[in-house]
Amino acid sequence: MVDSGAIAKVLIVEDNEMNRDMLSRRLERRGYMVVMVVDGAEGVAMSKVELPDIVLMDMSLPILNGWEATRAIKADALTAHPVHRAHRPLDAGRPREGDGSRLRQLRHQARRPAPPALEDGGAGRRGVGLEILSMTADEARELRHELRTPVNHLIGYAELLLEEDDVSPANVSMLEPIRGFARQALDLVPGLLADGAPSTQANEESVRALMNLATQLQTSIRALTTDEGLPSDDLDRLTAAAERLGNLAGRLTRAPVFVDRSAGCSDAACASSAME
Repeated sequence: MVDSGAIAKVLIVEDNEMNRDMLSRRLERRGYMVVMVVDGAEGVAMSKVELPDIVLMDMSLPILNGWEATRAIKADALTAHPVHRAHRPLDAGRPREGDGSRLRQLRHQARRPAPPALEDGGAGRRGVGLEILSMTADEARELRHELRTPVNHLIGYAELLLEEDDVSPANVSMLEPIRGFARQALDLVPGLLADGAPSTQANEESVRALMNLATQLQTSIRALTTDEGLPSDDLDRLTAAAERLGNLAGRLTRAPVFVDRSAGCSDAACASSAME
């Protein structure tokens, strides 16, 4: 138990540079003393030197993973105390896989406007659907895990910057929707390909919604300006996270299918010819 009158020392064991930067800045702003290392072995060693009050432990770490490092820290009488697992640091309270009604609501919220890649493909051509790639349950689970990283970066940096006193009203007006879009994306992630059937309407709607949000995020981030109290490094981090999200979302689909109604053919025939 941390003494309420003392400055708590936090050890962050995290190999992702953006996670370290974001967490350390937010904790230091709240008066915590922060120590950081980049792998599980360093985490075990540093816990004996620094004797932190709290350890934020990533589970996927090089050298020694977070599970093994946590067991080693707890097994040592010198360092045995609660270790917080930071595997998913920012998605607490979000809907999990199986929360169907909430996910359907989020798909509806994010469905419009359509992203540019799915809009009018030319005169008389209208996008009718996405071809969702097939993947194993393990591949889908890993992709969902990868998607959470850039989304959490977007949420974290938006919140970090919204807490700054010198960020301009113009940038605040863009950071708030960036945070909102990213939270919607985070809510969608647990349901992506969770039912194992890539061609279902629910999966198509989820992927389309995620692509919409990735486009909206990139558009909003381009509207930010570094001369209005926003550090250029943080803008670069937001840009990189949005691009990463868009690239990962793109891994879920093949090229969109368009229907050419100007040819007077049926949906099925036009879609078939468009794919050839």
